[in-house]
Amino acid sequence: MYEHILVPLDGSHESESSLAYVEVLAGHQPTKVTVLQVASTDVELSDPKHQIFLHKLEQNAVNQARHYVEYVASVLDDESVSAHAAVAYGRPADKILEQAAATNADLVVMMSRGRSGFDRLTHGSVAWELRHRLTVPMLVVPAGPH
Repeated sequence: MYEHILVPLDGSHESESSLAYVEVLAGHQPTKVTVLQVASTDVELSDPKHQIFLHKLEQNAVNQARHYVEYVASVLDDESVSAHAAVAYGRPADKILEQAAATNADLVVMMSRGRSGFDRLTHGSVAWELRHRLTVPMLVVPAGPH
């Protein structure tokens, strides 16, 4: 059914609820799965003297993300699901779009916390933004255990 599924995770247990859907969608046919985490630091330092600290924060965030997605991919990897880990750094929606294009993903499966109104305005919603920008189907699953 699907040849390549992209699964963006944010590192929370809630976001891992999408993995159960991926296992069902992959079924018993060969399916590639890319587990992606987009790392960021939410820190901006304008003084050039502090750029070394920002660089170290970025490296630390990427290393933590890599460790996490490699573990998740190893758990997901079995005979019918060929899982791979990927890490990017930057704005989550932009990096998910880039990864979807780079891997030729034909489906994106991700969790949404269901933010709306003022909460979505102040915290944003990656799923909402992707809904308007992705060129492949996206399955958005609710947060929490299933």
